[in-house]
Amino acid sequence: MNKTIIKFNKLGNSFGFFGPHAARWLLAVFLFYKGVYFMEHTDMLMQMIPSAYSGMMEMAVFHYVCFGHMMGGVMLFFGLMSRMAAVAQIPILIGATAACVQLGDYTQLLVSITVLFLLIVVAVFGSGKFSADYKLKLYM
Repeated sequence: MNKTIIKFNKLGNSFGFFGPHAARWLLAVFLFYKGVYFMEHTDMLMQMIPSAYSGMMEMAVFHYVCFGHMMGGVMLFFGLMSRMAAVAQIPILIGATAACVQLGDYTQLLVSITVLFLLIVVAVFGSGKFSADYKLKLYM
């Protein structure tokens, strides 16, 4: 397992140009924006949360989505523990994809699937050379 992670790190660190890093930065800004957007539009997010979650569970899901997007966005932008931040975002995006399918909002479905794909790529390959993980030698 450890050798596989090392191989993916070497592959992720081999990118000498800014393309993958710029994609990670744009993804981070988008996630932070969505977290702030959901904080401002709580009613929209509450409508997406299934009615089975009521009371405390509904508020827990709300806080996980909002603060997860904001903190995950900040962590991805700086490349600090980016794999952990990406993995924490994946359940949120799976839920967003399911909600878009139920609501029939195919434009947002495309956005959700794209963000989910980018998060999986960051979770597998890491944050690369231009990150705090690389500078602090925190990559695994």
